[in-house]
Amino acid sequence: MNVFKIHSGIRKVGYGYGMPVWFVDCGLGVNYTPEDLLRKLATMGLKEKDWVVIRGGTKEKGVGTFVDALGYVHCKVEVEARGSNQTPGWFNKADRWTVYWDGNKAFNFTALRKGQDILIVESEELDEFLTELGGNDLIDKGLILNGQVDLDKVMKYKVRVYEKDVND
Repeated sequence: MNVFKIHSGIRKVGYGYGMPVWFVDCGLGVNYTPEDLLRKLATMGLKEKDWVVIRGGTKEKGVGTFVDALGYVHCKVEVEARGSNQTPGWFNKADRWTVYWDGNKAFNFTALRKGQDILIVESEELDEFLTELGGNDLIDKGLILNGQVDLDKVMKYKVRVYEKDVND
């Protein structure tokens, strides 16, 4: 797995909002085996029942094995993906998914589990998002606020609203 950054922080979106978590940001960086990455997190302070958020890694080789390893040591896993990512075969191994709507439907949104996973949109795309999925009560929806919010729409469609975090 190519990992750009490993760090702890507070979750700013999704069902884990406000929780302390470990972030594993995939991208150009150090190439880890799943075992080495788990070892690295342990030396940084990972403990049983901690949450690990994997960002940008759905296409990385070894992520499914890493998710399995985290479960084996009794940690919880949340995965972030974009709508343009294919739904990986190891989808059900993750405890939670936060998927960012980008207008692309490569990800199988109907696989998202009510009360567990969430589909999030930027405020500029809210109308298109609600036109496509607003009536689907089986998908939990979130909005990253970038300016004003149409309160009537977010109430009608039960959309969770998160402030845009410029630091994350």
